[in-house]
Amino acid sequence: MKPIDVRVVTPEKVFFEGKAAGITLRGSEGYLSVFYDHTPLVTSLLPGVLKIRTEDNEQKEAVLSQGFMEVKPEAVTIIVSSAETSANT
Repeated sequence: MKPIDVRVVTPEKVFFEGKAAGITLRGSEGYLSVFYDHTPLVTSLLPGVLKIRTEDNEQKEAVLSQGFMEVKPEAVTIIVSSAETSANT
């Protein structure tokens, strides 16, 4: 499976930028997972945990505020007010 480019941006900085096997997070309609070649989508996000599965099959987590996500087949951009590294990472 090809990796998807993931970028998490806050007003202050680029919180995360890298490749992932996939991500899971909380959208306005419930939890969703995004992988390479996903159907294009723009959705609002609710506060919650972002789970990033790396290419090495490790899991990273971040706590996100509400925001928006744009999905393209090869990339995901997440724009939130704040993002913090989770204690579980």
